[in-house]
Amino acid sequence: MPFRLGVRQIDVSAYPSRPFYTFDFNDYNIEDRVLGRFVINDPPVNLVYQEIEKEKNKILKGFPLKVKISRDINVDIEKLTLDEVRDKDGNLLPKNFFIMQVQSMSEIENFWLDSGIFSLNLHI
Repeated sequence: MPFRLGVRQIDVSAYPSRPFYTFDFNDYNIEDRVLGRFVINDPPVNLVYQEIEKEKNKILKGFPLKVKISRDINVDIEKLTLDEVRDKDGNLLPKNFFIMQVQSMSEIENFWLDSGIFSLNLHI
């Protein structure tokens, strides 16, 4: 992970595709689940991180995943919705542990046009 979904303008296998969506773990939602397991209110950050990685590794052991996505072409032809995620044994996984983000550029890290996040360095 992450996994990229691409699109082609022409339905020819030799025609290059461009990235359209990225399917990845939603670390924030996994963190929420992990934090709910702690009996202390403010667990050490490194311990939380370790538990997040354990949760992700548990999911990775269930690969390949079967991901069901849909779209409502009457509302927005380009918006994909994550319907369900199942592991290799058919067990349903929490779909909020995953995220599908628009990925207009080839970089895995969020491109500023997709995320609205950019660095501004001023030398005054």
